[in-house]
Amino acid sequence: MNKAISPEIREVMEAVHYRPAISIIMPFEAKMGLKNEVLNSLKSAADKVELELLASYPTELSNKVMLKLRAISKRLDVDTNKKSIAI
Repeated sequence: MNKAISPEIREVMEAVHYRPAISIIMPFEAKMGLKNEVLNSLKSAADKVELELLASYPTELSNKVMLKLRAISKRLDVDTNKKSIAI
């Protein structure tokens, strides 16, 4: 078996993907905890995502994704009976 990877394949494997995509999935029982606690957990997750985006993608693309994520986070209804959240 030939384990050598051609330069063309290596270039594709190491290339920065054109568009970043993120997913945040977390427990969300607002009735059991404080609203601020839920919002802080979401903010913490978004901050972690931002660091990973900035490490992997150009700043301009990362900022666009983060603006959209922050806008979605502000519109969340944490006063629901849902048990989890997926963004």
